[in-house]
Amino acid sequence: MKNREARTQVTNGIPRPTSYHILIRPDYVEEVTKSGIILTNYENQLDYEQNAACTGVVLAIGPTAWKSIDDGQPWCEVGDRVHFKKHVSDMMPDPEAEDTPGKERRKLFLMTDQNILGVYDE
Repeated sequence: MKNREARTQVTNGIPRPTSYHILIRPDYVEEVTKSGIILTNYENQLDYEQNAACTGVVLAIGPTAWKSIDDGQPWCEVGDRVHFKKHVSDMMPDPEAEDTPGKERRKLFLMTDQNILGVYDE
């Protein structure tokens, strides 16, 4: 793969995106309120809210992302917090969330480059 390697900061257990795909860890829905109440009775609601997340952090970028759009320059970089289209990605379990309560709800989103709508300045 010489010069065509994906730009990435992923670790073992997380797939490296191919082609024009982007891997994102969405911002997670809080499972504890600010006052410390654990929201265990609302698992279905938390699942719904988590799957509807539309902001997150870019973990990896495929080697041909944005090559055929505009001037071919990347719209974001690994580590950027981005806004993306809802419900257009493939979801997979987040292996780095194994020791986290509610880990079965923690997902990574794999989507195409055109689904990145904006980058947050932080």
